[in-house]
Amino acid sequence: MRRRYSVPEAVFRFALFNFFVSLLLGIPYLLRIKTVWFFSVIAYISNFAVFHILLFLAILFLSIFFGEKIKFAASLFYVLFHFVIFVDIFIYKFYRFHLNSMALNLLTTKGGWQTLCISPGFAVSVLTVSILLYLLEIFVFGFLSGFRKSPHPAKKILSVLAAGVLIIFADKCTFAVGDILNNTRILSAPFVFPFYKPMTMKKFLMKFGVRPKKKKVADVNLSKNAKNGILDYPKEKLVFRKKRNLPNIVFILVDSMRGDMFDAEIAPRIYGFSKISQVFRNHFSGGNCTRFGVFSLFYGIYGYYWFNFLAARRSPVFIDELKKLGYDLRILAASELTFPELRSTCFVNVKDENIIDRFKAPNKIARDKYIADNLINWIKERKSKRPFFAFVFFDCPHGSYDYPKRFEKFKPARRVNYLEINRKTICPLFNKYKNSIGYDDYLVGEIISALRRKKILSNTIVLISGDHGEEFYEHGFYGHNGGFSDEQTRVTFVFYVPGRRHREYGKLTSHLDVVPTIFEILGCKNPPSDYSQGFSLFSSPAARDVVIATWDKLAVRTAAGGVTVVPFSSKFGKIVRYDSGYNMISASPDNERILKLSRELRYFLK
Repeated sequence: MRRRYSVPEAVFRFALFNFFVSLLLGIPYLLRIKTVWFFSVIAYISNFAVFHILLFLAILFLSIFFGEKIKFAASLFYVLFHFVIFVDIFIYKFYRFHLNSMALNLLTTKGGWQTLCISPGFAVSVLTVSILLYLLEIFVFGFLSGFRKSPHPAKKILSVLAAGVLIIFADKCTFAVGDILNNTRILSAPFVFPFYKPMTMKKFLMKFGVRPKKKKVADVNLSKNAKNGILDYPKEKLVFRKKRNLPNIVFILVDSMRGDMFDAEIAPRIYGFSKISQVFRNHFSGGNCTRFGVFSLFYGIYGYYWFNFLAARRSPVFIDELKKLGYDLRILAASELTFPELRSTCFVNVKDENIIDRFKAPNKIARDKYIADNLINWIKERKSKRPFFAFVFFDCPHGSYDYPKRFEKFKPARRVNYLEINRKTICPLFNKYKNSIGYDDYLVGEIISALRRKKILSNTIVLISGDHGEEFYEHGFYGHNGGFSDEQTRVTFVFYVPGRRHREYGKLTSHLDVVPTIFEILGCKNPPSDYSQGFSLFSSPAARDVVIATWDKLAVRTAAGGVTVVPFSSKFGKIVRYDSGYNMISASPDNERILKLSRELRYFLK
């Protein structure tokens, strides 16, 4: 008997039916968005269209080999897809992140189901429902195949696919324009959807000299962002005791200054200054690269939140409260703060005239000297009696390891062929790195001298640290952003607090602890948990973990020195454990600790 339908058309009808099923199933995502509904709906349809177009094309290709039997494979694919969406909805509801490697690891690790409180009875129920849905999908495929063949099925299929591509294009372009205009409502909305892939154009435009205009501080409606967005930050309004004489605050970051660079021979001026300061020998950045390290310093929360705060253009309460307390702000960086996007996160609530990061200079050496001299002159000429906050970010030890010839103390020091770099050839490059640290150490010393000459050091908090470390093949990596070894994550940390005697600490501390410490000094009545995931440096518990972030992983470092690396991206990856020497061990993941981490990752989300 002659068939009344073609297999490609039957597959298309089945795919279109399941696309609408997905849209209905995913309505809970839409209900979490309170603003920009037109764009939200477009992004919602676009997000599912991407998956369904790819799934349709894959099934269509397989139908070439399976013919009418493709209905069994197609039904299985769609049941699995809808099951993933169903699971993701519940994970997002409770944890505010989508199905990712962390959740998958818990589900595939011995004891993980018990940790997530998933009973065997619940698992059996889910399996039973899935089988029934599979049988229903097979029935629907057969039912849709029973309709007569269309006169021009290929034209119809291509028209629907073109409409889908058009919606996807409209979604991505709208997001890109929202990114350029810093429209926080557009930027925040689509991340509610599973595995949404944004399209941005800022970096592309900057290659042609076009700089997306930053919103004026007056245009950044923080209260509106907080009300309409997905962030629950801070948890409570901050209250400060009135203090007559607020201290000045100076943050000095030397890019890539790892912990063992705090040495009398490498950095003599910082080392000398440490003798009247608090020194934290076991201090870790909140990231193994700049964006997450600086983010953790200013926000006091895990770098995992970077993506949400960037989308919302949400300022750290640290900067917001300093402004309320009457602080003058001075931000100086040798490298532009547009990438990483610190102008859109840490300093989004700072006026452009108070940020010095765009100026002409021939190289890194000149740029580092320029920002040091700029701050020194600003301190010298400053007449205001208001307290000030200054942030200085040096760049010479980053990547190229630059310094003037007279600072070449460690030899041999030279560039090496990066294609031939290994443990045996790394020494000259490591010496170059140490010399660049020595140059910035000199500039730091000049800033300290300026504070002394102005006679304000006795009323100025000074922090000297790094945004992350730098590895030279001690554990098989070069540079940073590649792992979570001590060399990449432990940083120099010298903390001068007027009135405190010199002391050195060996306990585990983190960049997350800086804001709680300074707020404590400034008289904040709130507990750190209202705005941070850190502790005061001076009262932090001995038995604690610190969390360090990179693009798609988090590392949980224990006080004993062990490291557990937890992937959180949509790509599947295993949880890996390392001992105190950063050697991989085969021990099973600590599910209780992972579950605790998953709760902490939703703490500042609604």
